[in-house]
Amino acid sequence: MRVANNYYKTYAELVQNLKAQYNKSMQKVSSGRKYETGADNPSAYYQGEKLENLYNDVEAKDSILGDVLHRMEQQEASSKALHTEMGNINTTLIKVAHATEQDDTGIVDTVMTELKQRQNTMTQDLNLQYENYYVMGGNDSDTVPFSSDFTTDSTGKTTFSMTYHHKFAGDSDVTHIKMTYDPEADDGEGGKGAFTYDIVGANGDKVDLKDSNGNITLSRDASAADRQNAALDKMATAMEEQGRMSLGYGTVVTGQRDTLPDTYFGGLNMITGLTSDQMRTLHNQGVTNNMTSDQVKAQQTSNLPNLRSKIKEYMNKSAFGLNAKAIDRIGNYQTELNEYAENVAGHDTTTLNELRDTMTKDLGGILDEWDNSMSRVISTTRHIGVTYNTLSTMQSQLQVQQDTYQTEYDDKLGVDTADAITKMYSDRFAYNAALQVGSKIMQNSLFDFVQ
Repeated sequence: MRVANNYYKTYAELVQNLKAQYNKSMQKVSSGRKYETGADNPSAYYQGEKLENLYNDVEAKDSILGDVLHRMEQQEASSKALHTEMGNINTTLIKVAHATEQDDTGIVDTVMTELKQRQNTMTQDLNLQYENYYVMGGNDSDTVPFSSDFTTDSTGKTTFSMTYHHKFAGDSDVTHIKMTYDPEADDGEGGKGAFTYDIVGANGDKVDLKDSNGNITLSRDASAADRQNAALDKMATAMEEQGRMSLGYGTVVTGQRDTLPDTYFGGLNMITGLTSDQMRTLHNQGVTNNMTSDQVKAQQTSNLPNLRSKIKEYMNKSAFGLNAKAIDRIGNYQTELNEYAENVAGHDTTTLNELRDTMTKDLGGILDEWDNSMSRVISTTRHIGVTYNTLSTMQSQLQVQQDTYQTEYDDKLGVDTADAITKMYSDRFAYNAALQVGSKIMQNSLFDFVQ
């Protein structure tokens, strides 16, 4: 009886070993790994683990790059659409500045309508870059960043305004920065016609400015100058936003962050030509590494007036500022032309010629600056193209790295699929055969016991 017990015990251990071997063979076929634990082959196993981690890192960067490249394509499409629309406006302004029919009130009215429509079209061109894809930096995906509007008062005077809607990091609410073109405002260069700035609510009314604790930092009743400075400071913060990403190019080491590609070109940066790097340089001018945090803050605060001046200067010289000025000047000409038409007898041809000369001179000054404005936009397009090319090349390199890591992984830790499947079937056959033998042994033992 003891011999039989030992025999059954040995048999049971054999079946368990065959089952374990069969399970291990199935696991190899399923995972494709030659070794499942470090104990099987410590050197090969941990080399394989390292390669797997490297592969996963490269694969993650490659998958992100696809979305980033779509983002870059949208920004490029936006800048090209904006540049094209600026070219159309430029053509219209040239025609009206030199056309012999400019004393025809119907033609002037048509030009006014066209310029207003194209101004709104440029706003939509800016919004184009924020659709569908949102990767690192800039406006949140739920907020349409730009809106524009023309209002006409009781005297027939038309005013253009554009509002920038932006949710800053850490804020729960959207900040609305309203830029209104004022034909009487000082442009900072001895002339008239400039944007004024304010922070408003979603309905366009003035609001109190509050800190993160809900305390009022600037009342809605504060002076226009103080409110304008607050709005410009917010714009500066938005224009300093970047989308630098560690995607296999550059380094994240402190002090070398600028080597990472910037994947974000904000709408305000695009229309002014002021890059985020330029804005940061202006903001941090005079800041040194040995300064305390309070000293850095004080130096940055002292740089704000220069930062505000730059924003105002290049907003006035942007397509939106120049076209708003053109609309205002043509509107003035239209009013004076209508007055002349109503009282031709009270004027001579000298009056009409003076009106024409004044408008031609005004539009000439606008056209002189228009080329520079278009150059700033196309410069942004070039920067986007360079970044896109860098990232596209990086994506190709990442895909090559994936193939390389996969090959090395297969050499170190991979299994021959055909051999693994053959061994799995062999182990299964041995396991099933052992079970069949055991079944017969158990039947014979029970029959002998009955006898």
